[in-house]
Amino acid sequence: MLIVPTSRIILLKNPIEIDYANELTFSSKSAQYNYFYNLPKLECENATYQRKDEVVRFPTDPTLEGTTYDDLIQYNYCMYQNDKWSDKWFYAFIKKVTFDNPGLSYIELETDVWQTWCFDIAFKNSFIEREHVNNDIIGLHTIPEGLETGDYISCKLQPTLTSNIETCFVFAVTELLDTMGGYSTFNQLLPIGVYYLGLTQLSDIQKLVKMYDEAGKGSAINSVFVIPKSFIRT
Repeated sequence: MLIVPTSRIILLKNPIEIDYANELTFSSKSAQYNYFYNLPKLECENATYQRKDEVVRFPTDPTLEGTTYDDLIQYNYCMYQNDKWSDKWFYAFIKKVTFDNPGLSYIELETDVWQTWCFDIAFKNSFIEREHVNNDIIGLHTIPEGLETGDYISCKLQPTLTSNIETCFVFAVTELLDTMGGYSTFNQLLPIGVYYLGLTQLSDIQKLVKMYDEAGKGSAINSVFVIPKSFIRT
């Protein structure tokens, strides 16, 4: 008896992209099937035997809404099953849709190797570089490093600053201007790629920002903060 192979071919609108930057994982084959089958889809039954990474000759009907060439190009994914030979579902990316005639279009496929074979993989000890998790509670997926010291304990409170203390406004800049007359820099003890400019007058802040802005070097201002003037040696 001659057995005529048939295939179920289902076109899908799927969030997965062909670059494999993000993939989905499932607890079982049935969960995988249910997820994909419940996506927006267009199904063709009794198609000829579908071979791996081949072109699907997909019938279209210009008189039936949802089955024209313009409809096909909205789908980016495919699942198919050669049910006369196996109950396995194959998953594939749609690479290209080509119009042939009003009743037929060609769909070029590329197998999604992860979704197709993920339940056949034997995982060995591996280092996970990046992974999405279902539960993202802070600290849930961290590993203790044995560095915890417990809660901080205050042994003594010593006030160091008062409201009358003389302060200095510090600009951290990555570049000094040629016209820096009137502004002094002071050196830090650690090698840091910025210069610190100390200002004691609020009016000088606006002047300095204007100088950098007019020189076209506003991005050289890295940060601005206030410290007690006594912290500066010179």
